[in-house]
Amino acid sequence: MSPASYSTMSIWMSCVHQVLISDGIAADDLFNRAGVSLDYVYKKDLRVTVEEARTVWSQAVLATGNDAFGLKVAQLLLQTSTDPVRIAIESSRTMGEAMERLIKFYAVVSNGVLLYQQKEITSDTVLAPIGDTPLPAKEAVDAALAIIFKRTQSISSVPINALRIEFMREEPKNRQAFEEFFNCPLHFSCELNRICYPLDLEDKPLLHSNEAVSLIMDNYLDKSIKELAIPPFTQKVSALVCELLLENTVTLNLVAEKMQLGSRTLQRNLKHENTSFKELLDACKLTTAKQLLNKQQSITDVAFILGFSSPSNFVRFFKRFEGIAPGEYQSTTPD
Repeated sequence: MSPASYSTMSIWMSCVHQVLISDGIAADDLFNRAGVSLDYVYKKDLRVTVEEARTVWSQAVLATGNDAFGLKVAQLLLQTSTDPVRIAIESSRTMGEAMERLIKFYAVVSNGVLLYQQKEITSDTVLAPIGDTPLPAKEAVDAALAIIFKRTQSISSVPINALRIEFMREEPKNRQAFEEFFNCPLHFSCELNRICYPLDLEDKPLLHSNEAVSLIMDNYLDKSIKELAIPPFTQKVSALVCELLLENTVTLNLVAEKMQLGSRTLQRNLKHENTSFKELLDACKLTTAKQLLNKQQSITDVAFILGFSSPSNFVRFFKRFEGIAPGEYQSTTPD
């Protein structure tokens, strides 16, 4: 899938427009200068390309001089009673169920990102690029993390506090706005965007469980995903492989079992979407390898973690995709 075909819901553009007006900015003029149609403001059921949205976000930050602009957009969405994130997760029985529904929801909101859970020492909600495709505008990522963070806090019957939040973006000039919004330890220039929760997060009961609403939402999400250009089954498998990779030796049979499918069915569905399990596994291994190397893990440890039979096999794998050895990659990566 080409980067140009990645898109997001135009409600984001509508909210950007409203916040600009509240800040005294000529919002219509800004959109026109950015070459982005005002249809995205007034017709909220449209989809805007990630590149078009990135241009608007960039111009909005320049116009306001506020690199915490994404948090203001998030606050506006959080005040909306029909916020689809709230509907998607609030009706679930537990936080684990809510997170599953949230992951499915974000495949609809923006098919240019991959949202998944990763469990090691903490239970993390991760917002990551799809392969080598750049993420949407960093302000859009700020807004997405802010909404997930606040909605998660508000739906549980017991307090849920994030242990820390990691951002891929550089440290903002307006760090105080981030500190006040999140009120927990923040880290910038990280390898992935993630909200880190305690491991027992999944079992937390929710306040407004509603099975009927959950079924309606699931039907809506399933239908919406099918209408997107990004292959929905491929994205689901990729998210699961990323989740399992640091905990298990990932095999086709293991992933099929987790998805409650036969291995042939899994392979057939991936082939229908013009990919294969091996291609997905290699892509996830490469992304995870880079993350571990950036943390200064040794090549031997990375090879072992990712299930290679020897460090030399891992080195050959890495060079095949990156063109350089992992040691060279590690030595050229900024601290």
